[in-house]
Amino acid sequence: DFLAEVERDAPGASAVFDPAKGAPGFAGLTVRPDMVERVRALRAAGYATALLTNNVAEWRPIWQRNLPLDELFDHVVDSS
Repeated sequence: DFLAEVERDAPGASAVFDPAKGAPGFAGLTVRPDMVERVRALRAAGYATALLTNNVAEWRPIWQRNLPLDELFDHVVDSS
């Protein structure tokens, strides 16, 4: 539904958001090992951790497979 709305308002723009089309918006996305280790250290020290995203639903499978969410965060709030 989201992609249909994007395409209606901006023809051709859905290619940026569609993982099936290669998701060019994620071409340069990398996981920062220093941040992953920092979150692990905070959690090990007893801090509650949470991830708050501002993503679209179609991107979740892409970023989710690149992060060990259960190991890092007590809570994940995904705006999609």
